[in-house]
Amino acid sequence: MSKRREVKSQTWSTLRERVEEDGQIPCRNEPEAWFAVDNLRLRDPGEGVTTEERDWARQQYAMAKQLCRTECSARAACLAAALEYEGASDMRLRFGVWGGLDPGERCDKAREMGLKEGGGR
Repeated sequence: MSKRREVKSQTWSTLRERVEEDGQIPCRNEPEAWFAVDNLRLRDPGEGVTTEERDWARQQYAMAKQLCRTECSARAACLAAALEYEGASDMRLRFGVWGGLDPGERCDKAREMGLKEGGGR
């Protein structure tokens, strides 16, 4: 196993252990809130999105970020795993709130930490 893959495996194992230890992980109780904005983006463009739906999704995302930051005992492990993914991936399939940060915030954080190169999100 390569060194990079080994580190990645350890990071995700640590996250899995933290989640299994603590049954009160907020994202496990209301997972749809952690992906509300992304779910709107993935809908069929022909369906359209109402202002109310967009506002609701943004409120859910804000709530998810706040719960991560204040009530989640696995936040540090979750953020480490998400940032590792951000730094290693060229794919644009980054969704949801992880470690209290949305995809754009994680991308910026990964770049600040030298885990990611380039200017775009």
